[in-house]
Amino acid sequence: MALPRCSGYGSRVSQKVVDRVAARVVLLDPQDRILLQLIRLDEREARTVWITPGGALAPGETHRQAALRELREEVGQVTAVLGPWVWVREHQFEFRGTTYRQRERF
Repeated sequence: MALPRCSGYGSRVSQKVVDRVAARVVLLDPQDRILLQLIRLDEREARTVWITPGGALAPGETHRQAALRELREEVGQVTAVLGPWVWVREHQFEFRGTTYRQRERF
């Protein structure tokens, strides 16, 4: 499967591609609004993108454990009830000079 390539995150990009597995959370409030975070992709260009909370799995960690940890770390949420996973996405992107091929479970 060909992966979409998001380029332009930085001028120096590694030749090596780092495989990464991540957990992401679609967090809804009582009014069914989705929590998104605005992150800066490149300090020099001030490029930003909206993402859901989440991140890479730590060694030995399950997707569920990673999702709960990321919610605590990124948004201070400690009481979330996680439902079933609803989507899997694979994509390749460059971030701060490193190319990642990431498989995300939402």
